[in-house]
Amino acid sequence: MRKRQAIPIPAPACMEEENRQRRQRDAAEAAAIAKSKAAAAEYDRKIEQQRADTCGRSPRTRQAILQHKPIIGMTADEARCALDGQFIHVNRTTSVYGVSEQWVIGRGSDTQYLYFNNGILTTIQD
Repeated sequence: MRKRQAIPIPAPACMEEENRQRRQRDAAEAAAIAKSKAAAAEYDRKIEQQRADTCGRSPRTRQAILQHKPIIGMTADEARCALDGQFIHVNRTTSVYGVSEQWVIGRGSDTQYLYFNNGILTTIQD
């Protein structure tokens, strides 16, 4: 008895067309996703730059804001921008010499203290 050989049957033309259309849809979808991701990244970059430009005055201050690190000499508003809403508690002292604030940021061993005199950051304690 003789073994039968499998004979490859070519796919009908309609299936080839279906596969071609599917590949085109997949490629278009991948391109749309890549375009969307690029647009989102550009939007995020612009928002970061606007935030730095709005809050920062000097290039050094703008850079510190973009890096989310407060630096000595910042105003309270600039420090808020740098911290991006992270500070937890503010202790305020009013005296004949002006207003002093202590900002407590973080918890436990990661706590950082910022000290302001008359709205200017004068001390950073880690």
